[in-house]
Amino acid sequence: MGKKYAAILATSLFFSSVSIPYSIFADDQSLSQAKSSATREVHEIALGESEDIKQVIQSQFDEELDDLKIAESDDGQVHFYNEKYTGVLSGLDTEQQGMQDVVMTLTEKQDLSKQNVADPMYSQNARTKVRLAHVNVADTEAPSIQSEDKYTTEVGQSLDFNALIQAKDNAGKVELDIDDHEVNFQEKGSYTVHVTATDPAGNQTTKDITIEVEADFYQKIADAALAQIGVQQDCTMLVTNALKAVGINFHGAPSAYLSLGPLTNNPVPGDIVVYQGHVALYVGDGMAVHGGWNGGSTVLYSVNCSNPLIGYVHVNR
Repeated sequence: MGKKYAAILATSLFFSSVSIPYSIFADDQSLSQAKSSATREVHEIALGESEDIKQVIQSQFDEELDDLKIAESDDGQVHFYNEKYTGVLSGLDTEQQGMQDVVMTLTEKQDLSKQNVADPMYSQNARTKVRLAHVNVADTEAPSIQSEDKYTTEVGQSLDFNALIQAKDNAGKVELDIDDHEVNFQEKGSYTVHVTATDPAGNQTTKDITIEVEADFYQKIADAALAQIGVQQDCTMLVTNALKAVGINFHGAPSAYLSLGPLTNNPVPGDIVVYQGHVALYVGDGMAVHGGWNGGSTVLYSVNCSNPLIGYVHVNR
């Protein structure tokens, strides 16, 4: 597709000053018709679509050109034919945008019994028609946007949209506009990024991409603990169930939770509070969720309780 089709005549054809060997025309009328055809309407072909050539050929000749077949030859020309006619087209590059002057010849086969239907060659003594056409090769294909429909991150973790979102076009360079002003990576929520891709011909494609900003790793643990308030369970099951929210499967005695991370003096929501004989989940502002409280209930209460504090464990991710 899209090869440059070489000239088919020994003498060059110029639309500014058309010069065509008279010998290929049956009479003056054919020559006049060929020249006048250059002023006809402009035919459009999509960039890179050589299949559209058939429509241009069929529009230029009155003959019935049903079941028209296209065959490229080594000389760079395009030969077209069916059972009754054979012809040649030159001067068209479907990979080059803009107006192009195209030359076509059409010849009726003289002796079908002696000619191979698939043979694009024809007798020079046959009656030949020449048509000159203006063809505009236009880019009508919009660019494509390549990205996922949805991206998920967590609070405090931004995304590089320039790396995640790409665009391609059949004509080359694409202008990509990524509107991400709605996204707040510091706050949990669902946001939308609006993307527009524009190619040099002005064709556009738009796409909306969903951005889910979830609670961060430690906040997920704290939220899972808060969600268990009122549940009847002991303190170790509270912490075990909260850790499952981030994919950690662990259960043991209160002191065993010291193995899940380093001790810290600056606790954040989601850290584990380990006491002598007790364990809880810190949720911020000096508060913790405790299990096994007052007969086995899960409650929100101060980190200060009757059990001596060992320390805060910042869970390893």
